[in-house]
Amino acid sequence: MTGTQGRRLAPLRLRVGEAAFHSMWEDLSVNVAALGLRRGETVLTIASAGDSMLEYAAEGAVVRAVDVNPAQAALASLKRAVVLAGRLDDAQQLFVQGRHPDFAGLLPRLSEWLPTEAQAHWQAETHLFERNLHAAGRAGRAVRWVHGYLDKRGVLAGLQAMIDLDDPAEQGRRYVAQVEPRLFTPLLSTAFRHPGLLLLFGVPPRQLAGIPDYLPVLRAGLRRTFSTRLLADNPWHQLPVLLGYHGIPGHLQRGRLAQAR
Repeated sequence: MTGTQGRRLAPLRLRVGEAAFHSMWEDLSVNVAALGLRRGETVLTIASAGDSMLEYAAEGAVVRAVDVNPAQAALASLKRAVVLAGRLDDAQQLFVQGRHPDFAGLLPRLSEWLPTEAQAHWQAETHLFERNLHAAGRAGRAVRWVHGYLDKRGVLAGLQAMIDLDDPAEQGRRYVAQVEPRLFTPLLSTAFRHPGLLLLFGVPPRQLAGIPDYLPVLRAGLRRTFSTRLLADNPWHQLPVLLGYHGIPGHLQRGRLAQAR
């Protein structure tokens, strides 16, 4: 694969049986609005983490989800099975908390809705829910790295305090004064010139090829995020800070899951 400036980008290689994404890092409500979904319409979507599948189903769509990575298909199949089985409390534990006290015991109760291949996958991967699903897989490593960097730079407490703020302007002021100076170090500058790291964080290859220095983009994006959107409203910014969610993302709330069912 070659970028617009001729720079060759190394292909991403997945470990066998490893999910790249445990959650969907995009605003599903924007997708729904853009699609203008009507009840009964059929939607074809990449399975990924299965979150868009649940959101579209909750809108009344008939969803076909496909993925080149069997591990992603297994994760989407698990979310589908838990919802169809009506085990909404288990869904909260599995996909919001990222942990389950007896995932191995839950699997047989899902066999009616879980394909054979997905059953085999999760029988071999029960440990993911004994630890933390949010810290698993390729995206999970990225979350752990960010969390570790934030901890090392001494800004975790400040970011956690921002989650409870009601005023986005105050959040922006605190970010610029207390967090940003600690974040943007020579180490970060070096890291964000590494194409592999940026690909890991989901930067599209063509976009990466067209932006020789991504650090100013990151700086401007974080300032905009912290001054216009509350950290408490953005579950994807919460993951590397908390290694989990501060609240329940909209598509995983009981009402939406019941609609998806």
